[in-house]
Amino acid sequence: MNISIDESMFASSQADVTLSHLPSWESFNITSFDLSAIKVDEQMLVNIQD
Repeated sequence: MNISIDESMFASSQADVTLSHLPSWESFNITSFDLSAIKVDEQMLVNIQD
């Protein structure tokens, strides 16, 4: 399975959700990766800190 993780495809939390649903680490290939695709919902961080 090929996965492209880039800013145009992912919203907050979707990159980690996608990776967590893979059947195994050996079953996929990241074809492109943009660090800015890893997004965090700022409100979630506020809730965690409270």
